[in-house]
Amino acid sequence: MKKCNKCLQDLPIESFHRMKHLKSGHNPRCKSCVNARNKDRWIRNKARYSARYAEWRNANRQKLAEKSKRERTLMKEKVYSFYGNACACCGETNPFFLALDHINNDGNKHRREHGSGFSLYRWILKSNFPNTLQILCHNCNVGKHLNGGVCPHKTATTAVA
Repeated sequence: MKKCNKCLQDLPIESFHRMKHLKSGHNPRCKSCVNARNKDRWIRNKARYSARYAEWRNANRQKLAEKSKRERTLMKEKVYSFYGNACACCGETNPFFLALDHINNDGNKHRREHGSGFSLYRWILKSNFPNTLQILCHNCNVGKHLNGGVCPHKTATTAVA
């Protein structure tokens, strides 16, 4: 137990931030008091902090754009590699021809709820790669859409057999 020097409550040691340079090894103020002070400081100085951040962002615009592009590319690579990096129907592997497909044909509804593009990739990662998605090439994806939810490759195969 440790006593906060701001609110004067006896609290468990886990309620204090670690500060190795101090003799006690912990902040003299509890986490709640520190958070309240920081929130108050932010409110009082919001304009100054916002201006400083805007200035930094403008000075580092190119670096931020490159970082964002790397993160998006990495996210897309993770998602595609989990789902096999190939069309689930015809086996196409060229990444320029591949797209994510909603197996249950509910992509429009899903996009309205969770967004599209990299919002979708973020959702997939957070949802731990749901099994309602697959990778299809653009031909199979459009063919599936135009053919009532079944890829023309599959209907052609079943018609021949």
